[in-house]
Formats: sequence, C-alpha cells, structure tokens
Amino acid sequence: MNKQQQFIKQFFIYIYTDKSHIKWLLASALIFIFIYFIFIYKKPYRYFPDVNNIEVTFYNDSADNGNSVVNYFVYSSEGVEINFTLQEGFIRPYVGLQFPVAPKYASIIEKYDNIELELKGKAIKNVAVYLVTKPDTNLGENVRFREIYFSDKLVISETRQKFSLPVKYFTIPEWWYDANNLSPAVYNPSPTLRNILSINIASGLTPIDNNDRSIYVYQIAFSKNNKKALLVSFLVYLAAIIICVGMLLIRFYKQYTKPKIIEYKPVEIQQNPQKSENDFWKYLHENFTDEQLTLEKVSKATGINSRIISTQINERYGCNFKTYINSIRIAEAQRLLKTSELTFSEIAFHVGFSSLSQFDRVFKRITGQTPSEYIESIKNKNDA
Repeated sequence: MNKQQQFIKQFFIYIYTDKSHIKWLLASALIFIFIYFIFIYKKPYRYFPDVNNIEVTFYNDSADNGNSVVNYFVYSSEGVEINFTLQEGFIRPYVGLQFPVAPKYASIIEKYDNIELELKGKAIKNVAVYLVTKPDTNLGENVRFREIYFSDKLVISETRQKFSLPVKYFTIPEWWYDANNLSPAVYNPSPTLRNILSINIASGLTPIDNNDRSIYVYQIAFSKNNKKALLVSFLVYLAAIIICVGMLLIRFYKQYTKPKIIEYKPVEIQQNPQKSENDFWKYLHENFTDEQLTLEKVSKATGINSRIISTQINERYGCNFKTYINSIRIAEAQRLLKTSELTFSEIAFHVGFSSLSQFDRVFKRITGQTPSEYIESIKNKNDA
C-alpha cells in the first residue's frame, strides 16, 4: 500500500471513528428535508369538488347564433356531467362548463403553476381547457371579451384519466384575437394563474352528427412544480457537504503530517509490569509487550469503554488502537536495537510480537526500513 492509499485509508478511519462528523451530516440532511417540506414544497390544492358552493354553470354557442343543445346537467359530490348535442349554426359548435374562482381562492391558486384535471368523455375525444384571467392592462373599449382566455387541448376517452397541464404552455387562441380585433404582435401576455377568474372545459373540434355526448369532470386541482426548487436545494446541500468534507480533509492532513511523539514506558526486561485498573494510558504503556493485547482486553482490564479508548487514541495520535500499539512496540524495538545486544527474535518477543516475520513486516511499514537496514543506518551515522 503506497502513501497515498495509506492516507486515504486513514482519512476514512478518521471520519468513521469520530462519530460527530456523521451526526452532523445526518442532522444537516434532516434540516434540509425539513426546510424543503416546510418552506419550499407546496401540497397540491384540490379546488373542485372539495371547495363548497362552487356555482358551476354551462354555456353553449347560442351567443354566436349557434344551435347546440345541453340535454342535461348533473352536479354531485363526485363531480359534474354535462350531456349535449352539437348542431349546425355556428361555424365551430361548442358546449362548455365554467368553474368560477372567487377572489379569496384566487389568492391561494396564484402560487401554483400546474392545473390538474380528472376527466372522461362519452362520444367525444377533443376537449379544450380555458384559463380565464383578468388582464393586467386595459384592453380598450372596442373589445368583445374583457377577460383573457388562455387555452390548451386534451384528448380524452371513456375511461377516467388524470391530466397535468403546465400553465406556461397555455396560449391565447386565434378566435380571441379575432373577436377583440387584436394581434399577438401587439398584445401577447404570458399565461399565469394570477387574477384567475375561472377554469372552463369545453368541447373541442367534434363532428356534427346529432349524437348525444357527455363530458365528466371529477376533479380540478392546482399543483406546484417543485423539481427546480428541489434540484437547487439539493445542489446547495451537496455543496455544503463538499465544503464540510474539504474542511475535514484539511484538518486531518495537518494532523496526519504533524510529527507524532509516542508516549510510553520503556520495557523493563526481567521485571513484571504492574497493571493499573483506572488509567488505560498507563495500562497501555505498561502492557504493550503483551502479544495478546487487544482493545477489548484493555477495556475489560481498566473498566473504560472501548469506544472511548479508540476515540481518545484517534484524537491524540490520528490512528487506531492497533497502529498505536505497534508504534510503541517499534519505538521500543528501535531503542533496544541501539542499546542492547539482544537478537532480532529476542527483541521481537520482548516488545510484544508473536513472530519474527510479523516484527519485520510491521517494522518495515512504520519506519520504512527492515531491522537490518535500520542497524546498518545507525552504523553508517556513527562511522560518519
């Protein structure tokens, strides 16, 4: 494992060991979710048939000298049905339903940007949906319609279907410009739910064959497209996480590259170390030569929780329990190599390694040299 891989490994151990970082990330995620649902997300607003006392009315082409007939009109708690027959008279016969919006509801609806419909038809496929609003400017005196009609088209079937219509795709139809003697080049406002007066649902282009037809409206609701706000919020949260990880990386790098002073008590060969049940640092310093020494054993001997021991070692030295113990052992082995006549095997067993091969491997990993190379480097320094 090269130095870069070792650094990355130690960094992840550092993050995992210090649970406060994980807790911070989880807490920030919960805050993000809370802010999104409380301040950004808007629950769909069901207008029809939830709102009481909506005076739904119907209309036909009689105002344009047409002869289309409304056969019956049924309004119930489940929705509304209009049955009609399109007849010749007007160039484009039509029949429709008008769902008025009172000012007190308009102030709620204007915050949304989608119209949600649930419809079905009988013997009719093409339906026109009109968003009728009050104009922001004066259209003049010589206009037939003082309201703006934005429209969109639907294809329905004899099965109940749900439709989501983004308001931004509604357009003013040509017949409105013709009736008001206006041109899109002169007047072309953007569709909006602000100043909404009504939602109209009418027959679209349909053959004139004197057949009875029906339009059923089960629901009209308004919703907010939250995808853009969610994406922006998520990117902000992601940026916060990246900044947090970057700060942790800088902090860890400073700690990782800072020279470490290993504190321990030198081995007293031929003496039995004395255990302290109340101080795990003292216990480690006096018992690191025990080749069976484990985190659990230290915890049991000192009565201190193993998690606390790991955390304190990581905070002080930036490493885990095993690496710290091996660092003590190698530091003591270096002292013995310089000051004693013991063999490599004797030193290995004195400082707590179970085999010479394990001693050589750990010595090489920590110092970058084998014991033999270390002895040789000392001799070269002394000769120099």
